[in-house]
Amino acid sequence: MSRKTYASALEAVLAPMGFIRRVKDYAPHEPEWFRMIGDIRESVGLQRSMDFGTTCNLWTRDTALTALHQAAIPWDPQAGTWSVACRIGALMGDGMTDHWWKNDPNGPDEVAAAVREHAEGYFARFRTPEDQARNMYGRYTEGRRYPGTAVALAVTLYRLGELDEALRVLEPRAKLTPPDWVRRMDSVQAWLQARRDEVG
Repeated sequence: MSRKTYASALEAVLAPMGFIRRVKDYAPHEPEWFRMIGDIRESVGLQRSMDFGTTCNLWTRDTALTALHQAAIPWDPQAGTWSVACRIGALMGDGMTDHWWKNDPNGPDEVAAAVREHAEGYFARFRTPEDQARNMYGRYTEGRRYPGTAVALAVTLYRLGELDEALRVLEPRAKLTPPDWVRRMDSVQAWLQARRDEVG
């Protein structure tokens, strides 16, 4: 009898949840599964390492937010294409933020069981702009944000109709903000200001 693989174990869990398997040309040994919930792309993928073994990552990306990023930063072809990611180990509640399985005959079943138990709850935290502002981008968190987080939060607040708050998120800026991120923040700020001017 052939040994169960990580891919076959995940397929058995994810296919009934509506996920479609995709083999990446650049990494055929690390398949990915995805589904669309409205504008939200939710993905589960295997990651393999010669040193550590096998683990599983979860990603979520709002394609409507991506479109707004690209409108606000039209000169950057990568604008808004990033996803929020999480290792399955961070969701397992065993005190580890990372968990790899190596030479473990129980590994495929354990990875599949963890995805079955935790994936739906994880993805559900990011499906609305309100949830994204709070759970992805720290809307109610005090302190300075990374430039990418500030940009994403500002555009998300625009979606929520909070233009003034969106503009405030982009100021003040850390002195050591990389120049490319200063340019992105300037672009988003100008785009938001134009949107505010349109509505008077």
